[in-house]
Amino acid sequence: MCGKARTSLLWWGRVPLVLISMLALVQACANNEKTFRYRLSFAVEVDGVVKSASSIIQAWYLKLGSPNAAGATGTAWYRGVAPVIDLGPDGYLIASMDPDCIYPNRESGYGKVCKRAVSATELPKAFGLGYGNKLQQLREGKRVLADDNYPAFIWIAKGASWRHTKRICPEEFSSVIGADVRLVSATIEAAPDAPLIHKLELQAPWIDEMRAMTSYLMVSL
Repeated sequence: MCGKARTSLLWWGRVPLVLISMLALVQACANNEKTFRYRLSFAVEVDGVVKSASSIIQAWYLKLGSPNAAGATGTAWYRGVAPVIDLGPDGYLIASMDPDCIYPNRESGYGKVCKRAVSATELPKAFGLGYGNKLQQLREGKRVLADDNYPAFIWIAKGASWRHTKRICPEEFSSVIGADVRLVSATIEAAPDAPLIHKLELQAPWIDEMRAMTSYLMVSL
């Protein structure tokens, strides 16, 4: 065999077939993966004063070659932090994108039946472009979110633990929070070149508590 080219079925020329297969798989995944970066913003009026917050989110969409065990033909995930409005003595209001906060026709913690909230990966449907090439190529554009396309709104009372947060519907902001609070707007805007933020700059005890818990879990694992 010395001095002769390999003719094994495990080789193609001088390249191992397993390497070719791996490269083909990576390329296939890359072709099926789409990304979209956007700015999520929302504003509320508190006793006549408008307060707002926004954050940059990046979503990934991967189309599967065949349905998985649950029957899904694709999967999606995101990176970024949720926008948070500091209401002063009335606590904090969060536009959450956590899947755990998304449920259809379920009562909030205060009696209202909220509409199904929308996840971070679903919010871009407001552009009406699906989750493929057209969305990925979108460089600009802004949409006002309707009440059937809102993220889950989470309220945290001043000084409360993050464990005591509950979802509230926009129409019950005032009755729950205790001040004259109403939702002014919620929007999504294409932001392909905006930098991602990985950490809230807001200073609050519940944020420190969450970070301490995260650090503890990372050390314990």
